[in-house]
Amino acid sequence: MAQSIERFRPTYRARSVASIDFATLAEMGIRFAIIDLDGTITPTLSPSVCPDSIQNLLGAKANSWLLEACLLSNCWFYLMSKRVETIARATGLKHHACWWPRPTKPHSRAFEEALSQMSGATADNTVVIGDQFGTDILGANRFRPRIRSIWVPSIEPIPLWKRITLEVINQHRLRALGEIPEAPTRVY
Repeated sequence: MAQSIERFRPTYRARSVASIDFATLAEMGIRFAIIDLDGTITPTLSPSVCPDSIQNLLGAKANSWLLEACLLSNCWFYLMSKRVETIARATGLKHHACWWPRPTKPHSRAFEEALSQMSGATADNTVVIGDQFGTDILGANRFRPRIRSIWVPSIEPIPLWKRITLEVINQHRLRALGEIPEAPTRVY
């Protein structure tokens, strides 16, 4: 059991994407980011992005702490991928939308395709940021070589059906994993 829960262990945790200190990550050699969309920087299926999160990402890019960022999102079907494309275009970020039958998160191929969107990105200089242990964090850990990851709690109110399933599982995994180091945090 202990070994199986470790595959869900993120490298770091953070309060939100807005709280991550990209300057310190750059000093650690992390210059690229693969970022989950739903629950991480947007409410599920919403076209609006959390302003504090996107401001931090774009500020990190403007200061050259973050060279590129790529939105990576699982979509139920092709038309939903257009929403990812629209958000990426509005924010100036790269994007890769995964939908069946193409490989989706946590499949390594989805992360490989996201890395290929960013010139110079490798597993060693990239971080995955997401709110789901079973897709974002597991996918980063399954990639070879492993990609460092930052788990953030979901930014949206959890609907009852999701609370009963994913949130219960996430809370169980958090308890089982124990202490997770805090990601470098911005000082406000």
